Amino acid sequence: MYNSHVTFSNMGYTADYMACAAMQEFFENVWLPENDDETRKDLFLKFMKENVKEATVDDSFFIVAGVAAPVAAVIGKRASGHIPYVKSLRLDMVPNVIFVPVVTLFGIMGATAWQMSSKSAAKKEEAKEDEKRAAEQRKDQTKAP
Repeated sequence: MYNSHVTFSNMGYTADYMACAAMQEFFENVWLPENDDETRKDLFLKFMKENVKEATVDDSFFIVAGVAAPVAAVIGKRASGHIPYVKSLRLDMVPNVIFVPVVTLFGIMGATAWQMSSKSAAKKEEAKEDEKRAAEQRKDQTKAP
């Protein structure tokens, strides 16, 4: 189980398997031998605080999405009566009191997903660059007499 991450390291899954291995190791060596429920709870919370990183997003992006989405919802609803395929959905039958908040929530959730995916992609690129630098350093060290 612990060495299974090596097989998939070229596909970018190394971190996931290493995290799984760390969790399995914690469960077997620390949590399982402990018998007291309160101590188990404390050990688990300590482990999670040390190993889980909180996702952070920029609040200004949400403010822009929250301000722009209601306006876009009303404009889109009015324009939908003139677009043939959207006209069949009969959005004019949905009250604005329901339509606008739903579209706003979807807009904010979409902004969150987009921002988190772009941060994730940036981190993957940094990791690839770090691996290249490390490989070059190892190559230079082996060439040095």
